[in-house]
Amino acid sequence: MWKEKLSKNGYVFIENYKPGYTVLDVASEVGDISLLPGVRPSQQLIPRVKTKHGPNTYSGIYGLDEFPLHTDLAHWFLPPRYLLLRCVKGSASVSTRICDSKEIIKVFGEETLSRVLVRPRRPVKCNGYLLRVFEKNIYGFSLFRWDEKFIIPASKNSKIIFQKLLDTIKKSVFDEIFLVSSGDTLLIDNWRMLHGRSSIPKEGMSRHIERVYLEGIK
Repeated sequence: MWKEKLSKNGYVFIENYKPGYTVLDVASEVGDISLLPGVRPSQQLIPRVKTKHGPNTYSGIYGLDEFPLHTDLAHWFLPPRYLLLRCVKGSASVSTRICDSKEIIKVFGEETLSRVLVRPRRPVKCNGYLLRVFEKNIYGFSLFRWDEKFIIPASKNSKIIFQKLLDTIKKSVFDEIFLVSSGDTLLIDNWRMLHGRSSIPKEGMSRHIERVYLEGIK
């Protein structure tokens, strides 16, 4: 069920899926949980007000404003393959936005995007490497990475295409998913789909979502 729909659409949304189960129970059923250095097996996503000296995270940067379309951990050499979002307490006034990079790749072409080199915006351990916005491995798997805050172009030519990408992505059409009920579960292919979040109104301040990264789907 999960693998077929994920391959076709790039994401799977199932409402009220096994509400009595924990997020790790569901994640273990769906796939293989990624054990990433410095990252908890499950993370709690709750609205946070932006502060002057907030953490270097999306909540710290944007606070309750909308999160732009991005792929998670785009500044890592190998970003997590999939991410699973599960509703603990939802809100009908806050959406998760999802955009298929295949449409963006059609505009620029694989060859052009594979030449766009980026690097992490801030120094991290062993960050002497350059990253490609788009790459395809020998097994045919494609990886599209994007983040307008955490990666920056690494050459003059890359900067030109990077800005065009930014303009295109900001105008891209996206699907909106509302995680409302306990158990609502959204699985996203993080190598293919960009995702973001709408702004948080007052009535959405109690929203609570759990996230788990997966390295494979069963």
